[in-house]
Amino acid sequence: TPIPGTCYPPVIGSDKDTSNCSGIVPPGTCTVACAAGYAGDPVTYYCYDLDDNFIGTGPDCASTTTITSSTTTTTTTSTTTPIPGSCYPPVLGQDKDVSDCTGIFPPSGTCTVTCISGYTGDPVTYYCVLDDGEPTFVGTPPNCVSTTTTTTATTITTSVTSLTSTTTTTSTTTPIPGSCYPPVIGADKDTSDCNYIFPPGTCEVRCAAGYSGGTAV
Repeated sequence: TPIPGTCYPPVIGSDKDTSNCSGIVPPGTCTVACAAGYAGDPVTYYCYDLDDNFIGTGPDCASTTTITSSTTTTTTTSTTTPIPGSCYPPVLGQDKDVSDCTGIFPPSGTCTVTCISGYTGDPVTYYCVLDDGEPTFVGTPPNCVSTTTTTTATTITTSVTSLTSTTTTTSTTTPIPGSCYPPVIGADKDTSDCNYIFPPGTCEVRCAAGYSGGTAV
């Protein structure tokens, strides 16, 4: 229980060490580091008043413990309840990493969304804003492309034919209220730049992978 008149330490996960944030009277700061067994750069949290308590982002802590198995691979997905008043991490699909978007507060908070391991693509910035009084992330998802190629080989007598299987995944994103709905113009068009565009606004439509042609605005 915090000392009366001090800021409540941030609740940001067991991989973070917030012990430095106890007994801080506003306005004040504290340093949040990674807990034992995790590695990452420490960050500074700010407490301006007792209503908002501590505000900050991160740190990004990676486990220093490696578990290797020659026969079994285990993938764990964690769901974190947002801190009251913070933006809910964007739901963008299993090929996107939104772990940097936890504990971000409006109106000027940002986070970086990247592609998970096994996919490649440029990271993008999401912005935590107030939409009709509700904390909401706004941004355009990164274009993540799988780095894994599946090849099936069929052998008939002395002839070998290699068949390459290409899987195309189509994601449907629900627009943010008030934004323009992306145009529906065929599978040979890439309209991903048209997500989360508010009027008046523009976006570029280009040809999808496997097609060629100029871009249009």
